Amino acid sequence: MKRILRLRHWQLFLISWGPLTTFFILLFIRPISVGYTLLLWIIVFPVALVNSFIWVWSLVTFLIPTMAQGERPKIKLFKICFWIPTIYIFYILCFMYFNFFVRKVASVNPELELKIHMGLTILSILCIIYGLSFAARTLKTAELQRNLKIHEYLPELALMILTPIGMWNIQPRINKIAANRR
Repeated sequence: MKRILRLRHWQLFLISWGPLTTFFILLFIRPISVGYTLLLWIIVFPVALVNSFIWVWSLVTFLIPTMAQGERPKIKLFKICFWIPTIYIFYILCFMYFNFFVRKVASVNPELELKIHMGLTILSILCIIYGLSFAARTLKTAELQRNLKIHEYLPELALMILTPIGMWNIQPRINKIAANRR
């Protein structure tokens, strides 16, 4: 996983968001092909998300040891909040594949399914926001080597939330920290 942190920003972007960007460009050029490319979307989008999750996990696990002993945050809640959306994405993919290719009939209790999915989606989104906030704080703390207030790492949080854009700014900073660590 540390290998992903050695990549240049453009390489990381191409691996994570390149296929999804290509998919959207093709969809923009030929919108009628959306029916034919739905299966591709179901595969490409989670790949981009998983690559982004791997990047965030690698970032946190790499930067925590670079911090001074008193500045290191506790990582247990981050790990829990990391795995909840990861498992949820896998669950949603299995659910979608099952509904599209196996069941092929209307749901028995669509209201219950909707409530479950809405609850899990909200929980997953909150976990993702916490995880990205934790990663942003970890990055800024590793750079400044002191405890921070939220307003000090808010720009990094915005970049983390906008991951395809944030990779272009954050990855060179990680490369710099890695170079100084050697």
